[in-house]
Amino acid sequence: MTSQHDMAVDYFRAVLVSDGVLPVRDEYMARLERWIEHKTAAIEDLEDRRLITTYARWDRIAHISGGEPAANRSPPTPATSPRPRSPRPSPS
Repeated sequence: MTSQHDMAVDYFRAVLVSDGVLPVRDEYMARLERWIEHKTAAIEDLEDRRLITTYARWDRIAHISGGEPAANRSPPTPATSPRPRSPRPSPS
């Protein structure tokens, strides 16, 4: 849920960007970063917070970019392996 304060800040930032005062940025990613920070702020253990924040960023960025987090990918097969294959013999 977006508060009226957040909407006002977003609008003001958009005005500043359109006037060239602030640089263009991916607003969706900026909101996502704020959301992650807000949600993880309640985690008292600093190491746990750092770990969960890092995972959340990695997982969401992979999702947003259309990729799939590595934990969900299937293991490579010979057909999908990135290593070069030996050349096939030419037909005689």
